[in-house]
Amino acid sequence: MVERRPYKTVVDGSIPAGPTRDKFPSRRYGNLSLIPGPDGIEGRERNARRRAFRCAAPRYPGGARGIPSGPTISKNPKMKKYIIEQKDTGTRLDVFLTSQLKGISRSRIQKVIKEGQVTVNGKPVTPHLAMEENDVVVLAKIPQSSTKMMKMESRADIGLDVIYEDAEIAVINKPSGLLVHPSPQNEEETLAHALLGRWPKIAKVGESTERPGIVHRLDKEASGLLVVAKTQKAYENLKEQFKVHSIKKEYTVLVHGSPAKDEGSISLAIGRAASGDKMAARAEAMEGDRTALTHYRVEEKFPHAALLKVWTETGRTHQIRAHFKALGCPVVGDPLYVLKQGARVSAPRLFLHAKMLGFNHPKTGEWMQFETPLPKDLADFLKSLQKK
Repeated sequence: MVERRPYKTVVDGSIPAGPTRDKFPSRRYGNLSLIPGPDGIEGRERNARRRAFRCAAPRYPGGARGIPSGPTISKNPKMKKYIIEQKDTGTRLDVFLTSQLKGISRSRIQKVIKEGQVTVNGKPVTPHLAMEENDVVVLAKIPQSSTKMMKMESRADIGLDVIYEDAEIAVINKPSGLLVHPSPQNEEETLAHALLGRWPKIAKVGESTERPGIVHRLDKEASGLLVVAKTQKAYENLKEQFKVHSIKKEYTVLVHGSPAKDEGSISLAIGRAASGDKMAARAEAMEGDRTALTHYRVEEKFPHAALLKVWTETGRTHQIRAHFKALGCPVVGDPLYVLKQGARVSAPRLFLHAKMLGFNHPKTGEWMQFETPLPKDLADFLKSLQKK
């Protein structure tokens, strides 16, 4: 039982050694830092001792006092803390957390970040933020394992247009309207479901159960070529090729109006827009934006549109769509990046087709290149423009 010290009344101007009943003791005794605590040490001396202790705390390579570098797990089982090392510098926040939290998909981690459950250096951030050495990442809410939240089922009834396949990879011509993998809404008809129906063993390939063998993506409304890994080694090799931008991708795109130059490059950073599901292309990059480079050449001009050959050196979300919207020539048929003024051309859907895909075979190293023509709906619409 704690011994209670008797309250004292000041009669001679001295400072009481124990607590006081006054609601505002500073009005009576002046500087509170002079009031001794239960241990008999004045407040000023106690604060000085605390400062000396903090300064004496060891500094670790991670840069924070008392916290070693590298992935560090908080004592709170519901929270995790990481100190970014030099080897992870430049890595996206969502990619880094995906590598640390096994069994949890990147899309689920992105959702947690957007909910404000992840901070970097004490501030809420976007999933695309590039990490820097000594950044302190705190995950307040650990998302539930993807395998527990959603069981991916095979869908052999979803048809696949397989252009090429061997034991390591498959090249697929994705139709418009087919989502590549489930979003947080847990769609049940995606390319991922079709891959499991065609190759059940692909379920163990990749970073998560929701993206079996999927190395890169195309927008749902877009069509064209995708390469899929059928083994983990092939997956890691292709991922590295995408990382160093050695893979070639060429698109056929129809845009409203026509670019000022018949041939050029667009070098604008891509980042999440302030609202909605859109991305924004910016001349001056904001926090979380990523560099993006798109090249184009005008192939044919029409009264209110232009047919372009487009190739990219980076693969950012909505890169082509956001870049040409920033250029004042949004892609025809785009429901998100629309033209607010001027004459419009109405297409049956997004006029963006991944025409060509080239890469080194992950096992043999041989250069492989594939091409696919425009789908019938886009080809017919293009013919109608050419007749006018």
